[in-house]
Amino acid sequence: MPRGQNNISASIGVCAYNEEDNMERLLTNLLYEQNLPFNFEVIVVCSGCTDKTPSIVRKFCEKDQRVRLIVEPERRGKASAVNEILSAYKGKYLFFIPADVLPEKGSLERLLKHFKNQKVGVAGGRPTLINEEERLHGVEAMAHLMWRIHNQTLQVLNHDNVLTHASGELLCIRRGIVTKIPVEVINDDAYIAMKANQKGFLVRFDPDARVRIKVPSTFADLIRQRKRIVYGHYQIKKIHGSFPRTIESMAFYDPKRVIRILAEIIREHPKETHKLIAAVIFEMLVNLLALLDMIRGKSHVPWKRIATKN
Repeated sequence: MPRGQNNISASIGVCAYNEEDNMERLLTNLLYEQNLPFNFEVIVVCSGCTDKTPSIVRKFCEKDQRVRLIVEPERRGKASAVNEILSAYKGKYLFFIPADVLPEKGSLERLLKHFKNQKVGVAGGRPTLINEEERLHGVEAMAHLMWRIHNQTLQVLNHDNVLTHASGELLCIRRGIVTKIPVEVINDDAYIAMKANQKGFLVRFDPDARVRIKVPSTFADLIRQRKRIVYGHYQIKKIHGSFPRTIESMAFYDPKRVIRILAEIIREHPKETHKLIAAVIFEMLVNLLALLDMIRGKSHVPWKRIATKN
């Protein structure tokens, strides 16, 4: 452990719903593979689980006092689980990590370093697919491209010091940024980052703080996932009065920066221009579907769990 890090108090919040296949790997990763201070805790909220996820967490609790389990008998949506964590954590800094991901070694420590700057309120990492890019096909290839656009957008906005969004796959916040979020919120990460920005804090993106994620296994599931996320952005606009800075929202008020982001992706991957065009059309369709859901008053809390690929 680096000198000067042993006085940092950090909490890690994990929201879980039926994640027995990954929970043991995730907790092992957090407890023994991340270079974190000794005085940290892991709080796992199991919401309406019908599998072995809670029992797996209990076994860790029995052998490691740093792990705490909170059980929600019913699945009431992620915001409810997030609020359980916000009311229970003790650390000076709080990580939010979904139960279906795996942070790469040292990624959590990298995010903590950003808080040496007292102006930083939120720091987020970079989601990356487990599979090698050249092996991806079909829905995996499309999902990979969507995440590439996402990460490139965050990197550009971070460079320009105008970032108001962070990835919920690996997120860390300073205590006091938010104490509770509305239970109807879909995108807790966007809500928290916007809250930090409104309070005058910086939101930072670290491309080297990587977290391995899963992707939908069918195009229908990918559409549902993206529709829910975009719906959440419309919801944030309704709550905060402005959209989080994402590539789809900037297309309306900051097209020059959008062109810059897409041009950089084309420069790095010129042979995939046709895929990028397809991704833009895909996002236009998703935005239309999300807007229709918003107009109809459809709720995405809680949302249907989708099948994923490792």
